[in-house]
Amino acid sequence: MPALPFETARLRQRHLALADLRAFQAYRGDAELGRYQGWQPMDDGAAQAFIREMADCNFCPPGQW
Repeated sequence: MPALPFETARLRQRHLALADLRAFQAYRGDAELGRYQGWQPMDDGAAQAFIREMADCNFCPPGQW
């Protein structure tokens, strides 16, 4: 997989950023989506920690996820 950010004519993939907190919280708080994803809403502090952690991760490392 290519490193992030990755862009095509129709798609842009990038790491989450702290500026995404509101959108991330809205997405994670959607009960219908959570029903299929298996996650629970989290408070802003936990969400910020998650976003920071994901910012340092490699995108789709071989042999994982």
